[in-house]
Amino acid sequence: MADGRLPKTLFPPEARGDRLRFVLQALDGSLAGASHREIAEALIGEPRVQADWNDPRDHMRDRIRRAIHRGHALMNGGYREFVA
Repeated sequence: MADGRLPKTLFPPEARGDRLRFVLQALDGSLAGASHREIAEALIGEPRVQADWNDPRDHMRDRIRRAIHRGHALMNGGYREFVA
């Protein structure tokens, strides 16, 4: 406090920060017209997408779809839950 700054320990990072960043980046890619695979490559990395994209369980595709859906929900008013 002597230098006019509060300790960072008083302001821990938002627990949902990494997830929200992923969601907003997926939304941004979707709004820019990128395919789900292109979004996955940008966010997760091309080697992992090449290895897992065609997995019959569709885990990676589902993750991208959920992120885009959540991003649209936030954009369409869901962001209000953060200020309530």
